[in-house]
Amino acid sequence: ETVLRYLLSIVEGVTTEEIKEIVEKALSRREGDYIVTLAEKLHNEGKVEGKIEGKIEGKIEGKIEGLLEAIELGMSLKFPDKIYAVMSSIQKISDINVLRQIMDTIKSARSDSEIMALLH
Repeated sequence: ETVLRYLLSIVEGVTTEEIKEIVEKALSRREGDYIVTLAEKLHNEGKVEGKIEGKIEGKIEGKIEGLLEAIELGMSLKFPDKIYAVMSSIQKISDINVLRQIMDTIKSARSDSEIMALLH
């Protein structure tokens, strides 16, 4: 199993059919069937892991987008004349914690310089 995991992780584009052919040539039929079944299982696990990673990345992107929208709204209400200068810098940030800190700071900020100080 360890060898198959290693091979599947370093060799891109390998199909279960190709693994089956290689294994059948190298091992007996019974051992080959076991290895192919194991390879298919590992291949399917990889598909599931990829879907999970994609969902997590999607959620993070969604949170970042929501925070950016909230910051833009807060800036437009509190410092409408400074929104474009500040937002052009904030749009480049992808750290959720920094974006939350900016959003929280807008609530109590007396000037845009307090928000700009968080960008450096």
